Amino acid sequence: MNAARWLGPSEKNVLQGSVETWIGSPLRVHRRCVDPMFGIANAIAYENKMIFFNPSPELPKRQPETAAFHLGPSSWVQVAGEAKLRQFVQEQADLVIEMLDLMVKRENSLPDLYIITPFKQIKNKVIEQIVGRVGFSRKGELKKWCNANIGTVHTFQGKEEKAVWLVFGCDRKTGGAADWAAGKPNLLNVALTRAKQWVFVIGDRELWGRKLFFKVAAQRLGMISGEEFKERVLGKERLSEQSV
Repeated sequence: MNAARWLGPSEKNVLQGSVETWIGSPLRVHRRCVDPMFGIANAIAYENKMIFFNPSPELPKRQPETAAFHLGPSSWVQVAGEAKLRQFVQEQADLVIEMLDLMVKRENSLPDLYIITPFKQIKNKVIEQIVGRVGFSRKGELKKWCNANIGTVHTFQGKEEKAVWLVFGCDRKTGGAADWAAGKPNLLNVALTRAKQWVFVIGDRELWGRKLFFKVAAQRLGMISGEEFKERVLGKERLSEQSV
C-alpha cells in the first residue's frame, strides 16, 4: 500500500510531534488514514505492525478532523436487498442516490467523496442512475464527477479523498462473488485506505460481516440504518433552518 512508507535498516526512529520513538526495522509508517480505517487495515493486512504518523502533537492522534462534517462518524450502513443484476442491489443504489441528492441540494455542489465497489456492474448502474436521478442542474459536471469519483477498487489505487462510501452489493444467491471479494485482505484494505477521514460501508452486514477480514470492519464500525444515515443530513438541515 503506497500510503505506508518503508524505511531502510538504519532508520529506526520516527518523529511523532516532538517525541522521537524507536520502533525497530523494517518500519511501516502510515500517513494517509485516521481511525477506523487505519486500525482495520492494520489488523487485516499488516498484523498490527504499522505505525501511525502524527505530523503535529496538537492534532488528536488517529482521529478525524474536528471540522464539522454532516455525515457524522464512520459507520456500517445496513442495507440488504435482492441482487437482480449480478451483484447489483437496487436498495443500496437508492440510498446512495438519495444521500447524494440531499447533499447536493444542501451544499449546491458535488461532495469530496469517492464511491467505491468491488464490482463493475454496481459501478455502471450507480453512475447511470445518479446521472438520471440526482437533482444537480449542471449535468455535464455531474457526469464528469461520476466518472472520476465512482469506480471499482483497483481504479482508485494510489488515490485518496476525505470520505469514501463502499457499496458492496450481493445477496445470499450471489455469495460466491462476495467470497471472491473477501478471499484476500487486499481489496478491503485498498478500498478502506482511500478514505483519509471517514468511511461508510453500505451493504448487508449479515452477509459481509461474516466474511474473513470483513468481520473486522463489522466489529469496528458502528451500525446504522439507511434512514439514520439520511437523518445525518436532514437533521443538520433542520438545525440550519432553525438558526436562521
